[in-house]
Amino acid sequence: MDLQALKSYIETAFKFVGWHPSDKQLQEIARRIRTSQPLTQEALVEIVEDVSPHHTVWAVEGIDNTDLDTLLMMATKASQPK
Repeated sequence: MDLQALKSYIETAFKFVGWHPSDKQLQEIARRIRTSQPLTQEALVEIVEDVSPHHTVWAVEGIDNTDLDTLLMMATKASQPK
């Protein structure tokens, strides 16, 4: 999965609007997700906000934590050297 797919997934999962992380920031997000393997949506949002805090959130309540497995898989693939 490429970095833009990871960005799109994060935007959709957390309803981010106006979020424009650089490729370097997306790589760092992917690396941190792979390394820490967050178990809650709050832990994942904390990673994203720490690396790229400039976004608007419509709502994050009601997100199913099963999405974390998909995001972890995407982050792992996106952060691997080509």
